Amino acid sequence: MKIDPKRVEPADTTYPDWHGTTTAEDSFIAGSADLYDMAGLKDEDWTILGLEISGFSHGEKPTWDVRVYAHDRRTSGANEYQGLKELEAERGAIPVKEILLHEVNFEDVVRSMKLVGMQFLRRHFDNLEVVELGDHPPQG
Repeated sequence: MKIDPKRVEPADTTYPDWHGTTTAEDSFIAGSADLYDMAGLKDEDWTILGLEISGFSHGEKPTWDVRVYAHDRRTSGANEYQGLKELEAERGAIPVKEILLHEVNFEDVVRSMKLVGMQFLRRHFDNLEVVELGDHPPQG
């Protein structure tokens, strides 16, 4: 379904008590889940350029919203990194399709990756210095 274009915005919450960074590394081994399959996309036609995961819990079992932002290379002809960068420079943004993945949760996404890292810091406190190490429960 075509819509009026809108920019993909950074993650946000009503009360942003925590903020942070994330990083992930694709997995290329057999047996890993495939993000393209989860999104119903053929990787020879599409490039997934963004991933958004929201979880709601409030003390209950979480519910997940997982979205991918995918560019249809068949419409632009931009197949490689350089072509996508040129398209972005020309248009100011790369056109993508936002796809909500039903029945997909955070663990499913992690299974498509080699490594996922997340760090959340309390809002307004970005300069932390580790001065002691610990474990809980204590390890022998």
